[in-house]
Amino acid sequence: MKNLIKILIIFSFPTLISAQQNIGIDELISLAVGNNYQYTLNDAQLRKAELDRKGAVEIPKTGLFIENEDFQSGNKDGVWKVGLEQEIPWPGLNKARKNYMDKLVQIHKMNRIAIEAEIIRDVRKAYYELWYLQQKKDLFQQLDSIYNNEFKAATIRYNVGDVAGLDKISAEVKLKENRAKLSQLDKEIEIRQKELMLLTNSQIFYLPENKKLPKLAYTEVLSAGVHPSLLVQKQEIEANKALTEVEKQQNHPDFSIRAFSQKYLGLKDPISGFSFGVVFPLFGLKPMKARIEAGEAETVAMQTGLDWQQQKLNAQQQQALNEVEKEEIMLDFYEESGLQQAQAIISAASLSYKSGEIGFAELSEFLIQAVSIKQNYLEGLNLYNQSVIEYNYLTNQN
Repeated sequence: MKNLIKILIIFSFPTLISAQQNIGIDELISLAVGNNYQYTLNDAQLRKAELDRKGAVEIPKTGLFIENEDFQSGNKDGVWKVGLEQEIPWPGLNKARKNYMDKLVQIHKMNRIAIEAEIIRDVRKAYYELWYLQQKKDLFQQLDSIYNNEFKAATIRYNVGDVAGLDKISAEVKLKENRAKLSQLDKEIEIRQKELMLLTNSQIFYLPENKKLPKLAYTEVLSAGVHPSLLVQKQEIEANKALTEVEKQQNHPDFSIRAFSQKYLGLKDPISGFSFGVVFPLFGLKPMKARIEAGEAETVAMQTGLDWQQQKLNAQQQQALNEVEKEEIMLDFYEESGLQQAQAIISAASLSYKSGEIGFAELSEFLIQAVSIKQNYLEGLNLYNQSVIEYNYLTNQN
């Protein structure tokens, strides 16, 4: 059994490795846009709306009647009649229904654009977060090497009696703590990979490109235009207006036509004729009026909600821009001097250690300080990139 488990592990390992795939952001977005389940759902909703539009014109069923209602004392057989009857709705009703269905189709078409904008934003956020975590892991692996060497050196010195046991314990704690953080990072990376799997509807553990995490560019816009999500809301308002118009058209009269003949009964002198009727909504006018007013009130409420969402979006755009500018301040520091100082610390500490001016413990402290500066830069770069992605989404610059 144990041998079987070993064989399974050996054969499973290449499969897990092959499931990891480096991919660029543009290719990943293309996959997500093409495969995301939200699109499949929207396509199904759009298909239904288009079919509903085809069935928007309602023509009542045609009736066949046979009647005998003209009885007389001298004519006990009465007058038999065979004919057809047809109800005809108010002409504007079907037109209003079709217009309403057209608005629903447009909602789903606009919703597709809104879904695409959200998918692109979510993919970018997850991808750049994954890229940041991957490079953060590289830094922690550098720290692991430093802590491991420090622990080995402290152990040797402790064994020969040069240092007290406290140095060894301290070095061991740092090493284990750093490795625990590395394990946490592996889990965070896996979480982001599974998020991308969901967004792309795939079973591949994607990894970012094997290069330095870039600093995203952004353009400050004075007028971002109408956001796709607001376009959907605008169309929903138009659809509600169209539905209210359907309610109004239902309050108009309906018509009916009735035609009959005795020709089909084989009589020598058949009677034929027709009748035309109009049905008025004499009763129930008050409820009908209330439904129309309710529809109009809902339109007002929806418009108020849209105005609020527009105001909220404007505030979010400004807030996102402030976040970008705030994170850019620290990035400028690191790019102008912080990263150079970190590299200078590494170079100077290495030379001092080689010349014997400092010991290994001091060297480790300097190296840890330099790596911490790089880590802070990475965290700042990630916060900046995430802010840029959100700002670009809010200003419709995806």
